[in-house]
Amino acid sequence: MKTEKVIEEVKRNGFITERQINLLKNRANRGEIIDYYDLEYSRITPEQTDKEIKFLMNLYKTPTGKVRKNNPFSGWQAKVLETFVEFAFVGFRSKTHGFWEHNCPIYFVRGADGDFEYYYDLWNGTINIL
Repeated sequence: MKTEKVIEEVKRNGFITERQINLLKNRANRGEIIDYYDLEYSRITPEQTDKEIKFLMNLYKTPTGKVRKNNPFSGWQAKVLETFVEFAFVGFRSKTHGFWEHNCPIYFVRGADGDFEYYYDLWNGTINIL
């Protein structure tokens, strides 16, 4: 499927799937220049939303509900997670490691008390809050 058709499908459906994000990421990693302007702040599927909130809450709290000592979130970001409303896909962040360049999906998290954007860098296993 051509990249333009993927973007048109996202605009038509009103949300972006995890498969579409991975497809666009792989194409960008291969050097294809993609205009993400039409995809900014696209809602993600409910399944992917559940997956993302579980991932972030696991970084924030232990399974018993205690706040982790080394959690990457500040106080207001933790409040956003606790009052979570929705996720959205923003675009990609280009990261370079030596000669390798890869793109990481950027997500927008909105809660009742505010919002923030983040991406997860697979190379070093860290979450980066923008």
